[in-house]
Amino acid sequence: MCKSSLICRQGSVLITRCPDCKTINIWHKTALIIFSFEEFNEFVQATKGLVFEDYAEYNPEGTQVVVLPSTCLDICLVFTWQQWQDFFFALHQTAYMQQVYEAFYG
Repeated sequence: MCKSSLICRQGSVLITRCPDCKTINIWHKTALIIFSFEEFNEFVQATKGLVFEDYAEYNPEGTQVVVLPSTCLDICLVFTWQQWQDFFFALHQTAYMQQVYEAFYG
């Protein structure tokens, strides 16, 4: 059984870390994204400069959202502006904490 630690909670985003499995788990509403430590760092770098307004579109209900594709082309994450802010705050906070953990525990 994993002994995950909560790294960050921001809005509807929870990010946990399991040192035994060497994974970062991003919990967002009904989605769970599991990254290896390396994959997480790559994801943070790949999404670092994304700006909500540059990718915004409207969903069928008329709400402005951004659709972020995953590595599985049939699955995408959808964010409102606030969810986008929460998600990326949590990502960057976790990336920082991951550096702290690596400095202490290798």
